[in-house]
Amino acid sequence: MSEPVSLARGNYETAPQPLETTVNRNAVIEQLNRILASTLFKHSKRCGPLLKYIVTEAIEGRGEYLKERAIGVAVFGRKPTYDTNDDPIVRTSAVEVRKRIAQYYHESGHEGEIRIDVTSGSYIPKFRPPAVELIVPARVGSEMAADHQATAPPLAAKVRAITVIASSDRKTLWVSALVLAGVIMAVAIGLFGRSILARGPVKLFWGPLLRGDRVTLVMGDVVELAPQVATASGSHEPSLYDTILADRVGFVDGLTIARVAALLTLKGGQFEIRRGGSLTLQDLRKTPAVMVGAFNNPWTSKLEERLRFRFVSDTATHTDYLRDQQNPTHRLWTVERDAPYSALKEDRAIISRFVDSRTEQTVLLLAGFGRDGTAAAGEFVTEPRYLRTLTDLAPRGWPGKNLQAVIATDLVNGHSGPPRLVAWYFW
Repeated sequence: MSEPVSLARGNYETAPQPLETTVNRNAVIEQLNRILASTLFKHSKRCGPLLKYIVTEAIEGRGEYLKERAIGVAVFGRKPTYDTNDDPIVRTSAVEVRKRIAQYYHESGHEGEIRIDVTSGSYIPKFRPPAVELIVPARVGSEMAADHQATAPPLAAKVRAITVIASSDRKTLWVSALVLAGVIMAVAIGLFGRSILARGPVKLFWGPLLRGDRVTLVMGDVVELAPQVATASGSHEPSLYDTILADRVGFVDGLTIARVAALLTLKGGQFEIRRGGSLTLQDLRKTPAVMVGAFNNPWTSKLEERLRFRFVSDTATHTDYLRDQQNPTHRLWTVERDAPYSALKEDRAIISRFVDSRTEQTVLLLAGFGRDGTAAAGEFVTEPRYLRTLTDLAPRGWPGKNLQAVIATDLVNGHSGPPRLVAWYFW
């Protein structure tokens, strides 16, 4: 078991500069010790020492030195000349640390604690204050265009209240405000024109999620863009993987949440918007849920682990791919995470609607690999013309079945095309 961390400093040739953070440094150390003492870390010979080292180094102002080779030497006793490609112990251990941190914060009782995160693509930890609840009442006017009044239900007072769970971090509050504004704007201008719930495929697809009086909309946590890297041509730009991480929260997730919220508003009733990191299993047992995002939403990866289609990261080859669990040797789609974002010619997403045995509730996962995949997934499940391409292939009685659909969207000069169906599965 790791010894508790203190703020006692050693002797250095050059005094390190303390980390600039909105979170009290002593409080971060206390939180680190709390995590290290948990069952997830105290018996691990790799995860505990790695987390302790990178947090301590960051707090002491040496975050810039948190590189793979340096960590391998300091934490795992490797020689300074060791080959990091042949011995990826730092990368694999970091992946496990991220998983265990996510599990720790998912457990009940940790909601009010300081958040320590180690984002993908970097070994520099991030510290965020505890989440606070911000309740924002919203009213939506009933004014609609004359040609829509015959088919669209009145919208006045349809949204009783929108609950946004946000961090006190200024950036996260901005994202939450963007989402809320997007929801109100989307409904006010009639995002769907007329009552799409009255149409066949949309009504049947969303039916299992609309049986109760409330739905939880879950968006991913904020991820900051990692430093720029050099490309093969010598230029510097964010890598494909880092760009995807940076854009997974913000406008795209907000747009997708807005689409779904507008649909639910047309139905009437209540919904709440939550951050994935603020949710517990007990929360998810209360209502149906819509999860937006793949890698940045911890609950998406947890809930999809038993499903047929899922995204998988291969840390050894620095690739991500779409796996068919029934045919694991055949990759449906592969992308190199270190490639420039401009090199991505196609994005993909997995849409999963199923009753999860752990929550006993219907869950809808809109898991885009990148920002365009997420947007395409939101468009696919809210537009009848796209949903019909799936329902026309569905077996008898499909509205009551679980389902998965893999969709793709072509990218041309940074713009995405319409979503198209690639693979599907009903059970």
